[in-house]
Amino acid sequence: MRGALRKGLLLQRLFVRSGPPGARGKEGVPFMLTDWELIEAAREARKNAYCPYSGFAVGAALLARSGRVYRGANCENVSFGGTICAERAALAAALTAGERRFLTLAVAAGDAPVAPCGLCRQMLAEFGELRILRAAAQGDEYRETTLSTLLPEAFTAYRPDEREPADKEKGGRGPYEQAR
Repeated sequence: MRGALRKGLLLQRLFVRSGPPGARGKEGVPFMLTDWELIEAAREARKNAYCPYSGFAVGAALLARSGRVYRGANCENVSFGGTICAERAALAAALTAGERRFLTLAVAAGDAPVAPCGLCRQMLAEFGELRILRAAAQGDEYRETTLSTLLPEAFTAYRPDEREPADKEKGGRGPYEQAR
């Protein structure tokens, strides 16, 4: 136990993150947030998951450039198509609050670190690159990656008035832009 606690504290110290230059949290105080604090926020959100069909509770915490953290939990529906993933719930909360720029997403679920689903990855890609912290529901293991690693060549914009229609013989993509 003592070694695990020490390891956890060491990892927490190693991964201290400050916000972007000049970023300020509540009351104008510069914020500092560790990866562990963001993971714990995702784990707390997970406790509110509504998952009577799969039994797989997921929590997410999205750190905006403003320093605010937005939480989300999965919400299942009997139709399954109406299910909302935790990551998209956190993103919707952030967008509703007026946020458009993000730094890090933490996701917590299951017995081993999990990654956002493809639909969540695509939704997040709309707002640019960010770090992804993948954690299990319990324990001190987590994995760090980036959104572009999880979703290479994501669609990043749709501009029908700015592009020629797709012509596969000429290599056209149509009105969609892809990350490069």
